[in-house]
Amino acid sequence: MVWCIRGCVGPRCDRRVRRQLGGLAEPQLVAAPVPVDLAVIRQLRSSALALDIYAWATWRMSFLSRETAIPWEYLQDQFGSNYHRLRDFRRRFSQALATVLKHYKAGIEPRSGGLLLRPSAPSVARRR
Repeated sequence: MVWCIRGCVGPRCDRRVRRQLGGLAEPQLVAAPVPVDLAVIRQLRSSALALDIYAWATWRMSFLSRETAIPWEYLQDQFGSNYHRLRDFRRRFSQALATVLKHYKAGIEPRSGGLLLRPSAPSVARRR
């Protein structure tokens, strides 16, 4: 799989980034791709956590049909295995989420028990 960023020039810009996906990931991505906004990716590139949250939110919003609550513990298992204390993870995750939500107006609201996800438009509109 090759990702290309059009219009990217300069010594710090890699025009092609190769990613190899093994196991079940690649067939799932090919069967049900979810587009991401490369302008948002560029804005978030300095934070791996923000990039992960953006990709996850874009994917979740692509099929979310009703409000869904996700506990902080589940999010920590997925995004923050290197955080020993839940409160440290929550603080860092919330900061990164706030950055993501500046660029993608997803229906995600931090709550005391976790996140509340509301169905919203995907980051990139579906083709007709």
